[in-house]
Amino acid sequence: MNRLPLIVAFALVSVIAWAQLPTATLNGTVIDPNGALVTGAKVTVTNPSTNDTRQTFTGNDGRYTVPNLPAGSYNVRVEAKGFSTREYKNVYLEVGRAVTLDGCATKRGESRGSSRSPGRRLRH
Repeated sequence: MNRLPLIVAFALVSVIAWAQLPTATLNGTVIDPNGALVTGAKVTVTNPSTNDTRQTFTGNDGRYTVPNLPAGSYNVRVEAKGFSTREYKNVYLEVGRAVTLDGCATKRGESRGSSRSPGRRLRH
C-alpha cells in the first residue's frame, strides 16, 4: 500500500495548523547613541499578566528576534555590558503580526536626554 498520499496530506495539515497559531513576533535592532550596533545585548520579554518570560541576545548585526509570543502586552528589557538598562513598557503584540522595537543603548552615567524612551521605534 502506497502511504505517500497520506504522508503528504499529514504534512500539509501540519503546516496549515502551524501557520494559524495565535502568536506574534517581536524583533528589532539595538544601537548605541552613535548608531553603532550593540552585539550581545540581552533582551528579556515579559508578559506582566502571566509572568511568562523569554530571553534572547542580539547577534553580530545588533538584531534580535523573539518569535511565537502569545498576543498581549509585554515589557521589554534591554541590557548590555557598559550600557544602562533600558525598559519599554506596554509593548502590544497582535496575533499574526511582527512588531519591530528598535532600542538605543546609553552608556552608563550618560543622561538619556528625556523620559520619552529615546530610540524607541515601534513598527508593525
